[in-house]
Amino acid sequence: MISTIDTWSYPLRLMTAFFLIVLSIGFFTGIRFVSETDSTSPEGLVEHYNGNEQFDDVMVMKFKKSAQEMLTIVHTHILSMSMLFFLTGFLLAQTAINQRLKLFLIIEPFVS
Repeated sequence: MISTIDTWSYPLRLMTAFFLIVLSIGFFTGIRFVSETDSTSPEGLVEHYNGNEQFDDVMVMKFKKSAQEMLTIVHTHILSMSMLFFLTGFLLAQTAINQRLKLFLIIEPFVS
């Protein structure tokens, strides 16, 4: 049986805390980036990937992403997100919360 977080050594708990802090900074920076790029609406999202070079009156010129660029974006996101889900799920597995809630919170990110 794996021990719970409260029995971990101080350096391991400190490393975990810093990991979660940096992960949170990255997450909220990503949210801010999306809000700054007009990608919060369906039209803005379509424009981000399909480009807007056909219009003359745009503030920021955006070019259509190729299939290779899209695959690169999907590839890196799937790999990085799966690692983040695994690490945060591992940390959650070390807590003493309700078992059913814990299982739901560990599995749900992979499904979504």
